[in-house]
Amino acid sequence: MALRIIAPWRNVVAIQSGHHYWKLMGKHMITINNVQPLDATQLTDILKTEFPSYVNERLGSNLAVEFAHVSDFVNISFPEVIEGNAYTIIVSDDSLELSDHTSEGTYNAELLEEHLIAFLILKAS
Repeated sequence: MALRIIAPWRNVVAIQSGHHYWKLMGKHMITINNVQPLDATQLTDILKTEFPSYVNERLGSNLAVEFAHVSDFVNISFPEVIEGNAYTIIVSDDSLELSDHTSEGTYNAELLEEHLIAFLILKAS
């Protein structure tokens, strides 16, 4: 499956794969060194099996966490508390780039992001 970046501009990227388009819009990107290195499939598997319990244990909650993986992109959502895609991770051989798609005032978004970053550093470093 070939992906083609069709409209890059200031933190907004539209991606085409066949007849499907994805639009990534983020407030900022955080880069984490991918020392292991993990590919997107491995990272998705680790996120699916370990991240929900990791974040829920730290928050004392039982949040649902959903993941979608396409090529080198992993989307993470928290459907019970954040509408739509919350974060996107772009996976390369050298780094993981985390984009935040939450809006200001979103339920515990900063706390969720802190725990996601800590988890990614733990697994990729």
